[in-house]
Amino acid sequence: LAAVFDHEWRLAADPVPPVPPDPLDRAVLDLLATGAKDAAAARQLGVSVRSLRRRVAQLQHRLGARSRFETAVRATELGWITSR
Repeated sequence: LAAVFDHEWRLAADPVPPVPPDPLDRAVLDLLATGAKDAAAARQLGVSVRSLRRRVAQLQHRLGARSRFETAVRATELGWITSR
């Protein structure tokens, strides 16, 4: 039992970092950080609102975030958000 615990502990202690974002993901994150509304962000990126929301959901999942705010915080911690 102790060996199983040690094995699981090592796995939990060394998480695999998320795959870095592509340029569109970075743009989505930058707009998310500025508080842009979905419709405005989608228009600025030249995608549909549905596509934008799907990207945001995928980013949330990739970063293990429960909200858009948490997604932006984690992306900032990883250096993925470039706008201020």
